[in-house]
Amino acid sequence: MSEQEARICVQQGAAALRAGNLDEAETRFRAALVHSPDLVQALHALGLVLSQKARFDEAIAILARAAHLQPHVAEHHCNLGNVLFAAGRLDEAQQRFRRAVQLKPTLAAAHCNMGACLYRLKRYAAAAEAFGEAARLKPDDAEIATNLGAAMAQLGRYDEAVSHHRRAIALRPQLPDAHANLGVALLLAGKAADAAAAFAASLELRPDHLETLCNLGSACEQAWALEQSLAAFQQALRVNPGHPPAIMGLGSTLGRMGRTVEAIAAWREAIRVRGGYPEAHSNLLMAIHYEPVASPREVFEEHRRWAALYAGSIPARTDHGNDRSPDRPLRIGLVSPDFREHSVAYFIRPLIERLDRGQARITCYSTQPRSDLMTALLRSAADHWVDAAGMDDDALEANVREDGIDILVDLAGHTKAGRLLLFARKPAPVQVTYLGYPDTTGLAAMDYRITDEIADPPGESDERHVEKLIRLGGGFLCFRTADSLEPPAPPPCLKSGAITFGSFNFVAKVSRAALETWARVLLSVNGSRLLLKSAGMEAAAVRRRLLDEFSARGVDPSRVQIIAPVQPHSAHMAQYHRVDIALDTFPYAGTTTTCEALWMGVPVVSLAGQMHCSRTGAAILGRIGLHDLVTRDPDDYVRTAVALAADPARLAALRGRIRGLMQASPLCDGARLAREFMSAMREAWRAWCAPR
Repeated sequence: MSEQEARICVQQGAAALRAGNLDEAETRFRAALVHSPDLVQALHALGLVLSQKARFDEAIAILARAAHLQPHVAEHHCNLGNVLFAAGRLDEAQQRFRRAVQLKPTLAAAHCNMGACLYRLKRYAAAAEAFGEAARLKPDDAEIATNLGAAMAQLGRYDEAVSHHRRAIALRPQLPDAHANLGVALLLAGKAADAAAAFAASLELRPDHLETLCNLGSACEQAWALEQSLAAFQQALRVNPGHPPAIMGLGSTLGRMGRTVEAIAAWREAIRVRGGYPEAHSNLLMAIHYEPVASPREVFEEHRRWAALYAGSIPARTDHGNDRSPDRPLRIGLVSPDFREHSVAYFIRPLIERLDRGQARITCYSTQPRSDLMTALLRSAADHWVDAAGMDDDALEANVREDGIDILVDLAGHTKAGRLLLFARKPAPVQVTYLGYPDTTGLAAMDYRITDEIADPPGESDERHVEKLIRLGGGFLCFRTADSLEPPAPPPCLKSGAITFGSFNFVAKVSRAALETWARVLLSVNGSRLLLKSAGMEAAAVRRRLLDEFSARGVDPSRVQIIAPVQPHSAHMAQYHRVDIALDTFPYAGTTTTCEALWMGVPVVSLAGQMHCSRTGAAILGRIGLHDLVTRDPDDYVRTAVALAADPARLAALRGRIRGLMQASPLCDGARLAREFMSAMREAWRAWCAPR
């Protein structure tokens, strides 16, 4: 075969490639190379064919040879980078893209592809720079514009991200990725309803796209459009019945609907299908506190199982170089996704504000991107603030070590967006879990858990924790609310003549056992009503399920009123004026809701169980001297609620004095909490400093 014949083979191969006949194209390009092994045109074309056939190793070898023979052709390096990218060899790919743009700075495709590679490597700032240069070279390219927006979203620059995505949509309204990426940016910015609309627009262009269906489900879930969320995840599972993120999302939505047993089953399935799924497993751990599906010991063993599965292979650092002086000022780090309008923020704020700065300095590591007025208040109260939402565990560990943190405090545990696998690495000498999660983390690298003797009585509680329990003498909580709230109103029964019970707890806490007991209370108090309020209860399916549960227990559904959450916070608090007696949930008791009800003068009947999650009501009521409202079993719960309902004079007296009891108690003493917390941290630090 002559060189001319070889070139004819290349032309024939190119024609076959254009026709979509990859096998014929490969045959023709290989025939050309038999006579001319260094014919770069044939090498390059054959590499592209092999790449399309997903034979990446062969394609990489052939394209590398083409790039070696013509090292100054930018397109060769760019195409080799594309195949390396497809093969998952990201570091090598970005080096090839970098070489391509060095050779030809105006090659927009190389800048764009380098951006995609850097994005996959989670180097978002560098990715944004690469996409930005590509956009400068090709300002009317919709795909480049939406890629730039995606990088900006990961950097927390949401307004810019949305702007780039909207420009991409203006350039190509039929580009589904632009709508989907817009949805992601809006979701990260906390605009869940707008995000759902963007995902829906993408699905109109690309129906049954699995990732977008899951994103739509997540957006609807966050917007509390739970029925729409359920439908999106169910559709995703029709497309791919074994897709773990869809099963995980289905479980999350079922959990928010209060269908806890079904949610647990979904999360177990997601874990099984994926062969391990730490986020789904953490959700399962949280959920088994809501319904009595496991004994306290079984709950403990499930936490240890989580740690063994996901943290067992992570080596904990032991090379901490911190100054071991036992009495020096300490550097304390707080890690949380909830430095915002969230119950964790309400309870941690007094500690951050009142901690003795002669004894310790506080660094807050905020691990989620949303911010609000509470975020600003906490940022101003902390000594140092790190926006860590875009940091993976490697980056965040390096940051903690660079900051010289002596004691690192987890405020999330197994709740959503917790960072327990960071703590498994032991980035700080002393590690503590506190406040955000009502149980052990299961992690051997977690040294202590902060609680008190009511929430975790000495003895069995210690045996069900891998951490050493630190019990604060005045209680592990400090409640603070707005000073501007109006004083408690008289019990509404004095005017209406009928008792109104109420629960504003999260719907998932309304267990079957609690529903059964509340029904007994209503049936025992003639003319009484129950007022329920929680995010998620506005969903028709949730309301219908709850009313059906009461009806099945003999309670006329007309006696149960379900209302949606209200804003602002003062309006939410004003709803307690409609309640005579608050009924706590169990086995997972309220914390924020219990404090809020009491602050508004509403007595709370609570049932103390065996675990921390079922004893927070007892801990709160005990701190203000209302021990007689703490019950030991459902029968005692019913008797206590009925007796209180039968005594309007006592209700009126309690209404007028509970807030004063709270204000005078350790429960509302921020200085007390700060002193006890600091004393505990000093003791923990001295233990680490002691000779070994």
